[in-house]
Amino acid sequence: MGGRKCKMRHFRVCLPFYRRRPYSGLSGPGIAIPDSVEMNAAWRQDKLREFCKEKGIYVAAWSPLGANGALWGSLAVMESPILKDIATNTGNTIAQVALRWIIEQGAIPIVRSFNKERMKQNLKIFDWKLSESDLEKIKEIPQFRAFGGERFVADHGPYKTIDQLWD
Repeated sequence: MGGRKCKMRHFRVCLPFYRRRPYSGLSGPGIAIPDSVEMNAAWRQDKLREFCKEKGIYVAAWSPLGANGALWGSLAVMESPILKDIATNTGNTIAQVALRWIIEQGAIPIVRSFNKERMKQNLKIFDWKLSESDLEKIKEIPQFRAFGGERFVADHGPYKTIDQLWD
């Protein structure tokens, strides 16, 4: 089982059964998890990231830009006034700020682009850092999950509320 869309309770149950594959990455040694979770500046996954950090699990962030343009996606990242302000002040693009934020959280961004210029821009996130002030501003971005999951909540099912589904 990979970590794709896993909740903390699923990780707690499955963690003893993971084959531990040592991995030394951006923030030190950890356990390589073969899948990923939705994570971006507008859906930070604070509790899940903290849990994974405590357990030495790396988080791979899919939809790092909010799946801008996808049927299920959102403009919450690419049209964030906070990220626009930081991008202007740092001389970077909004996408670069969003990707740099993921790197600074110790996660691995999974980027997808077929545009060569954007691919080059995506690589220009390693020679600068966000300031403490910028990181605090990013915490103010309203949180928005691209996939709400309402169809999985029911009185007769295992998840009675959205919080139960996602926590």
